[in-house]
Amino acid sequence: MAMGGAARRRSGLRYRRGNTDLEFNRFANLSDGVFAIAMTLLVVTIGEPTVSDTRITHELHGLLPQIFAFFLSFAVIGRYWLAHHEFLSLLTGVKQRLLWCNLVYLALIAFLPFTTGLFGDYDAVAEVVAIYALNVAAISAMEAVMFAVAHRAGLVERPLPRDAYRYAVFESIVPVIVFVVSIPLAFVDHYAAFACWASLLVIAPIVARRRPADAEPYLP
Repeated sequence: MAMGGAARRRSGLRYRRGNTDLEFNRFANLSDGVFAIAMTLLVVTIGEPTVSDTRITHELHGLLPQIFAFFLSFAVIGRYWLAHHEFLSLLTGVKQRLLWCNLVYLALIAFLPFTTGLFGDYDAVAEVVAIYALNVAAISAMEAVMFAVAHRAGLVERPLPRDAYRYAVFESIVPVIVFVVSIPLAFVDHYAAFACWASLLVIAPIVARRRPADAEPYLP
């Protein structure tokens, strides 16, 4: 109880960034560690065939959905790691609210190998596709939440102009919209959900073209 009370009294404490700043480094190192472990655990979702030489080709063909799920999720986690890296580059410090948001974000990242395993085994099952899409949508939603929390708390190096801030939040929300829309599509046809996910390859460059000119000095 005493420790909890002390933590509450320190709730407004700001850990400033610096070469000797332990708290900021712990924040960044924990994040990188969770990303690294999650990316490594993805390979465990691919089952190793244990059959005779005559059936190995057939068994490997059966592993293609798992292999696809691995590379898809590796790309997804890699994209989120890059975005998180860029986010950290904007920060001048962290506060406890941001630390809690980051823990929720990392929990969703760490959960992705589990949903990837389900998706690799049951990629045609609507409920499984929906769970995977919900997992990814939640990660993107937490990206937007963390950016908003950091911006409002004055933790970014330079406060963004209003239009640049709105663009940055909208850019994070776009994957949320796409993956949420894909959830009902999965119950119609799982390939329709996959096509919805693939639409991000077209939508993302279109959104990038709408970046305000005054956002360049503030956003990576």
